[in-house]
Amino acid sequence: MSNDRPVYMYVAEAVGQWSRENLSKCGLSDVGAVVGATYPTELQSLRKLIPQVPFLVPGFGAQGGAAKDVKEAFREDGLGAIINTSRGIISSFETSNPKWESAVQKAARDTIAVLSENTPMRGLNS
Repeated sequence: MSNDRPVYMYVAEAVGQWSRENLSKCGLSDVGAVVGATYPTELQSLRKLIPQVPFLVPGFGAQGGAAKDVKEAFREDGLGAIINTSRGIISSFETSNPKWESAVQKAARDTIAVLSENTPMRGLNS
């Protein structure tokens, strides 16, 4: 906290200023922010504050973040968020399993399906 305000809000305001310098045709900047999936309330307030900033959202899946938690990371048009689920993919198989590739593919497809059904995400097909 600084002056009774979370420090991340000061950082977000600075990122927001930097991000306005170079917007793409879809309205997203080339400046991004990392916002954890396990902080859905903060994620929602940050999306409202900096709608033009793409978010990298770690913490989905194994770390406790669910689709309902990351829903607000996306803009209404379904853009603006990259949801990271590394552990959900790399822990989807036993190391001795010779068919590990199919387990990885299934984990990725399952993640895409859950996000597609529960968020405004667009652009990927499972």
